[in-house]
Amino acid sequence: MQGSGKRSHLSQYIENENEYWNRRFQSFTDASESEKKQLIAERDAIAAEQKNTLFISLTIFTLLLGGSLYAMADHRRKHELDRIRLILNQKEQTIHFLETKQENSEKLLSQLKEKEERMVELERRAQKLNEMQRLLGDRKEDTKKVTRQLEDLNTLKDQIQQKEKEWETTEQQLRNRLLYHMEIGRNLPTADNPNKPTPKEYTNLIATEEKKILFLKEIDYCFNNFASGLKKITPNLTMHDVVHCCLFRLGIRTSDIAAMCSLTNSTISCRRKRLEAKMEAKT
Repeated sequence: MQGSGKRSHLSQYIENENEYWNRRFQSFTDASESEKKQLIAERDAIAAEQKNTLFISLTIFTLLLGGSLYAMADHRRKHELDRIRLILNQKEQTIHFLETKQENSEKLLSQLKEKEERMVELERRAQKLNEMQRLLGDRKEDTKKVTRQLEDLNTLKDQIQQKEKEWETTEQQLRNRLLYHMEIGRNLPTADNPNKPTPKEYTNLIATEEKKILFLKEIDYCFNNFASGLKKITPNLTMHDVVHCCLFRLGIRTSDIAAMCSLTNSTISCRRKRLEAKMEAKT
């Protein structure tokens, strides 16, 4: 019984030890599991953080790569545009140069054409000149004859003009002589009046209206209606104006006209200027 009691106490001890170690093992196992779970959680957190970091890094890398590629593409595009612009400028310069050469060529062709036309015209003129020279050579004698005839005609024309002047002078002298036989005309103080009137005879010679009318009638009679024709072509002239025109026409001096009309020399000079102005306005 004593031996069986010892064995039961040992069994109890062993069971207690086993239970103790089982609890210790279970506690260690639970701690290990908890630590394992904590490590797994930390691992998952670190993995997630690394994953996020990797994603951010990849995103940044992608953005940087995309920006670099865009920058390279933009630089390449700008470089390509500059190259295209340079090519276009070169082509424009080439086109401008070709157009200039074409214009110069057209101008040269036009000048050559004009020169050819001038040469043709000069040749035609030369031929015509040769023909004219030949005709002139053939008609040289005829030209001399015509020249002599023209000289004779000019001489005859000069003679006729000289005769006409002589006839006009003779006619004027005859008309003046006829006038110098009239009542008023005989006392006119002209240079060629054969009566040689004195100042007493021609003073107040035509101072009255009746004397002026008589003087104009004598002028019309002797000079083919000169006074009437003057009044007809210049209606704005008065009778006194016509009288003074006739006196001026006869070449009588201003002082003598003043004595004949009982006027002053200044009045006669003023009337002469006024009549000249009227006649110029009429012409």
